[in-house]
Amino acid sequence: GGNNFPVILYLHEGSLTSGDKTDSPYESIAMNFAKAGIGFFLINYRLGPKNKWPAMADDAASAFSWINKNAGQMHANLHKLFIVGHSPGAMIASIISTDEKYLKKSGCSLSQIAGCIAMGTMLNPSYDIDSIPKDTLDKIWKKFRYKETYESLFETPESYSDADPSRHITKNAPPFLILIAEEEQVNPPILEQADRFAAEMKNVGVKVQIAV
Repeated sequence: GGNNFPVILYLHEGSLTSGDKTDSPYESIAMNFAKAGIGFFLINYRLGPKNKWPAMADDAASAFSWINKNAGQMHANLHKLFIVGHSPGAMIASIISTDEKYLKKSGCSLSQIAGCIAMGTMLNPSYDIDSIPKDTLDKIWKKFRYKETYESLFETPESYSDADPSRHITKNAPPFLILIAEEEQVNPPILEQADRFAAEMKNVGVKVQIAV
């Protein structure tokens, strides 16, 4: 019960191809937040390989928009709506908190997000593909089409690049907290990506913190 409580929209892990809001231990996580007086929305989003990007981001953005539009009726605090994601969920949370086009489709804007908490990797490391000539890249992408790889979820190299949150950082982004778990600290790309992302955020004056 109570009025004026903060709300979290939580996006699960699973490489964009698996995972479900009913998976253990999400229920107990949700209950812990509820006991602390925080609204907690666990959602499912469309998964690959059947669905291609940006279906996942569109679903998350429309869920956030629904929460935003219904916050008053729920007696939640409209100014304390947070997006939290783990692993690919963190990547979705980060892209809809940086690239406003996803929220705009649902009639919302970045200013309505109080903060984004990204746990684990939250980036497509798409900078790796910048140096590859376009015709070579297109050939590589054609090969992905017949393999169920992570990249095959993105129909073109451009959509893969566009899904990298670090390409969309502006001063309009909400504050970010990037959490890197102990097991993930042994994975240098995760730390390196997080550091680069945080540096770019600070450059445009967005509050960002990395906690390991």
